[in-house]
Amino acid sequence: MLARHLNSTAVVGYGYSRTEAMNLASDYAVDLGLRDKDHPFTLRWLYKFLSRFPELSVKTPRSFESAHARCATRGAISNNSTELNKILSENDLLSFPEAIFNIDEKGLSVYHTHPKSIADAVYKAKAITSARSHTVTLIGGAIAMGNHEPPFFVFLGKRMLPELLHGTSTGAAGVVSETGWSNTGIFSQYIREHLV
Repeated sequence: MLARHLNSTAVVGYGYSRTEAMNLASDYAVDLGLRDKDHPFTLRWLYKFLSRFPELSVKTPRSFESAHARCATRGAISNNSTELNKILSENDLLSFPEAIFNIDEKGLSVYHTHPKSIADAVYKAKAITSARSHTVTLIGGAIAMGNHEPPFFVFLGKRMLPELLHGTSTGAAGVVSETGWSNTGIFSQYIREHLV
């Protein structure tokens, strides 16, 4: 079942990394009562698992630009739609648009470059900019029936300050991470505490 899941998600462009696959398998084993939560699977387990399913392998993904260009063909889009329809049909979701979500994340640079300004030739133009570049991640979700979820932000830092959400839309929430990027724990928190 895990091998089928890993393959089906890769076919539609959402393949798991090695770490994500091990975390998924560990969580599943814990849920089935076959493994202790404090002892997740390791790379050794992953490669033994992959040896039992030769149709699966670890591959380096193409760069986004290249993959995006190749996926924008009529055939690729048609295949994606066919696979999505198959998944929705198999899970009896076609009649329940309120149970279909599209969730994505976007890294937003907070570095501001000021446009060129007109000034005297001897005057050195100045502008207020960010001291150095860093990223805020925005996680957003939409429901197939047309609604959307309020934004969820991942800020760079060690402590969440209420001021970080000042001026955001109603229902917006956020957390901090040391990189400003989302991770498995933050995404789980987004699902459990924000999306639900």
